[in-house]
Amino acid sequence: MRACADNRTAARLCGVPARRMVTWSFMLSAATGALAGCAISPLTQTHYDMGSSLAIKGFTVAILGGLGNSTAAVLAGLTLGLLEAFSVSLLPLAYVDAVSIAILLVVLSIRPSGLFGSRQAAVGSLDACGDSTAIALAGRKVGSTWTGTTVPAGSVSTPSGTLM
Repeated sequence: MRACADNRTAARLCGVPARRMVTWSFMLSAATGALAGCAISPLTQTHYDMGSSLAIKGFTVAILGGLGNSTAAVLAGLTLGLLEAFSVSLLPLAYVDAVSIAILLVVLSIRPSGLFGSRQAAVGSLDACGDSTAIALAGRKVGSTWTGTTVPAGSVSTPSGTLM
C-alpha cells in the first residue's frame, strides 16, 4: 500500500496490483471508520444528521494543516478545537460550527494549499489519484506555459506526453 501511495507506476512495474491495493485501502479505511463509529455511538448521542458538521470540521482540518502532512493535520485539529472552544465565550453556542466554516473560507482565500502545506503536496495528492487532467489544470498558467511543464494551448498534459 505504501508503494502505491508513493508511486503507483513504480509499484505496478514491480508487480504490485495497484487497483487491488487501492480497493484494500478503501476497505480498511471504511472498516476503521465503522469500528470507530460503533465504539463512539454508545458514548455520544448519535442521530442521523450529525455527520455533516463533523465532515466540515474534518475538511477544515485537512485544508488548514495542508494536504499530505499528517503532523500538521493533528496540530490543525487541536488549533481548530481551541478556536471553537474560545469562540463560545464571544459568540452564542449556535455559532460554533460557523467558526470552522469561517476559518475554512479564510484559509482557502488566503492560502489554498493550507497553512502548513506546499503547492507540490496539493498537486501530488491529485497525482496519487492518477488524474493527470486535474494535475494539468491545477497548475498556474502563464500564457501557454504551466508551472513546471510547457503545455501548448488547447492540449492536456499526461504522464505519457502531451495530447492535442
